[in-house]
Amino acid sequence: MQFWLSILTLFLSSVYVLLLDHIAFSSRSLQKALVAIIITLLFVLYRYARHSWKEISTWYGKMFFVFWGTTLVQLLVIATGGFQSPFLVMIHFFMIGLSFIFSFSLAVFFLFSCLIVLFIDVSFSPNAFALLVNDPGLTLLQFASLLVIIPIAYIISRQYHMKDALAGALRAKIQTTEAIIQSLPELIIVTDEYFKILSTNDATVRTLQRSRSELLDKPLFDILLLKDKNNKLVTSKTFFPNENMTSQPIKNLETFTLITSPVLQRNVTMQAQLMGKTTTNSKQISFIISFTTVAENTLPVVFDKARAKYEGLVEDIKQKLALADTKTIKTDMLLLEKIERDTYVLQTLKEILRENNTARIDIAQLCKQTTLLNKEFTNELHVRTQFRLPNFGEKDIAPLTVRNYPVKPEQLTGPFFTASCNVKQIELVIHKLFDMSIFLASREKNATVTISVERKEPESILVIITGSCPQLTEKDLDDLFIPYYGNLENKTDLSLGSGLEGYIVKHMSDTLKIPLTNNYQKIPQPTLTFTLAITKKPSSHH
Repeated sequence: MQFWLSILTLFLSSVYVLLLDHIAFSSRSLQKALVAIIITLLFVLYRYARHSWKEISTWYGKMFFVFWGTTLVQLLVIATGGFQSPFLVMIHFFMIGLSFIFSFSLAVFFLFSCLIVLFIDVSFSPNAFALLVNDPGLTLLQFASLLVIIPIAYIISRQYHMKDALAGALRAKIQTTEAIIQSLPELIIVTDEYFKILSTNDATVRTLQRSRSELLDKPLFDILLLKDKNNKLVTSKTFFPNENMTSQPIKNLETFTLITSPVLQRNVTMQAQLMGKTTTNSKQISFIISFTTVAENTLPVVFDKARAKYEGLVEDIKQKLALADTKTIKTDMLLLEKIERDTYVLQTLKEILRENNTARIDIAQLCKQTTLLNKEFTNELHVRTQFRLPNFGEKDIAPLTVRNYPVKPEQLTGPFFTASCNVKQIELVIHKLFDMSIFLASREKNATVTISVERKEPESILVIITGSCPQLTEKDLDDLFIPYYGNLENKTDLSLGSGLEGYIVKHMSDTLKIPLTNNYQKIPQPTLTFTLAITKKPSSHH
């Protein structure tokens, strides 16, 4: 389809040139038209140079330049003498260019369209015909040169497109191989003969908790800390005892301990393979590290990213301390504390959920304490927080107070908002929901988060956390309770936290059978409300 569109473009271009040639009074008029085309092309090139060249690579961008390029070349030749034009060589160059960019067939069609335009121009120009009669040898020579370029263009096009096809097939094969390698659970590391890391796969980055930029060009055994059964660090001599790089390394079937990995994935085996010399005449060695056991618990994989955030913040704080930049260290330390707590909670989640320490607690005081304990953190993120007890006031506590003895309703919430539950579990869920609301609100103007506690007689207490938030979609609401929040992480300040808050909340509320709902409203301004229904009596889980 694109080939026939290109043919049509060439045909229209030739017709356009013949039309200009017909209505022009002289060659000077054609030269003026030529100047107008050149100015137009220069303007278009300038525009794309200032913005982006991507549109030129599209089919309509290519057709634009085929049309105006053909027009420019044909007008230039006709306006300066036709077959005897000093610019006749432009047809050769443009034909070779078309054979490179498009195909040899299109280049040949361009050549014959130029010949047809030239012959039509000669037939309607008596002066040009007289020149042909007076000097036919030069005309025949020029015509022959146009035909000679055909086999040259064919050879060049064939070689170029064959190499391009081979390169494309090879590129696809390499991409397929890379995709397979990157998805392997084994750690694959390639080094030079001096054991400096040249490349790694994704599993290496995840396991060692370092970015590729931190790994590349570093000594392998400074990064990969392994201990053998004698508790000694593994070095290059473990695989090349005599440091002889001309022979294959020895096969070592021993199980090593990988120090910088999760506890459940520390026992590994390691094999080295000499890959031979490269084009730079240097040798490369590939190391494949395999885990001897598959972890039954998938939680270490889930909090790997949170752990990486933790370590990244630690390094950031170290650098700021070194530069005496204490302005943001306080915020970083508060975020660091939250990430560390979340990773610990996730590691011990099973134990937390198995606890059966039921006690009677005042939910209202627990929520009030949550706002107070997080005041420093919310101030750093410029979020205003408040605690409310709607539908609860003086009339409710009047039967329990003495006349003329001043007691605020917030001071006497126990008889009305007490529930039998596990304090640690409920506190965690409320705390993490509150953190999520803070992160969601922190980018908004006049950011506010409110914790409200209401009675839902006779059996339940509602904890309602309402906060400002950006514009959200249904997909965003689904992402609230998955690790690292999917695409929502980049749209909000949820990325400041560990990324595990929503996952912890969802997992705990589902396991403890605590009803949790969320409600998003756009009007009058975007707000997100989390509602937690806590039963006053112990649930069947307990």
